[in-house]
Amino acid sequence: MNVTISRITDLPTPLDNFRRQHCLDDILDARLVADRRVVDFHGSSRQDSILQSSDAPPGSVIRIARLPDRILQIVAISDGFNHQRLGRRLRRHSPGANILVVSELWLRRRPHLDVSELIVASARYPVSPLAHLHLAEHLTDHGGSAPLIDCAALMTQAEDPVRAVLAVAASKAISIDISRPLGPYTKVTISSAR
Repeated sequence: MNVTISRITDLPTPLDNFRRQHCLDDILDARLVADRRVVDFHGSSRQDSILQSSDAPPGSVIRIARLPDRILQIVAISDGFNHQRLGRRLRRHSPGANILVVSELWLRRRPHLDVSELIVASARYPVSPLAHLHLAEHLTDHGGSAPLIDCAALMTQAEDPVRAVLAVAASKAISIDISRPLGPYTKVTISSAR
């Protein structure tokens, strides 16, 4: 199958008002799904109650993320609040815990959020185990990374080959460079998270 640049632009674009309509927890989850360093993550009712009892601003969110080398508590807070002061206070409640406080503005950076949203939107797209193997083999043969257009060309059975690659990224088997807008030469890498 010949994958053309037009196939890559056929992806649904992120909603222009995504930043207004989605809650902070949705944005944080999207960024964690797309982050190559995060193996997996989850919410914690215990940590939620600690966060609510602290002086965190209303709407703040916490996730427990597993990285290859440590467990990290990530707290997302609304803009306009001092995240460094909140981080110090949370560390006093949980001595020894790795806590990272991020602002809403940092989470909403473009194109990071746009590409993250595309990965999340593609998460349920069906990809055969054979396609997973072909993609892993291709990336291994090319030193661990390749352009998106080459990876999409391997998805011969997929109706939407780019979405298939993004679905594999959502499963954490590979990672997509989210620091630049999605395009034919976007870097696809074997995930270091596993």
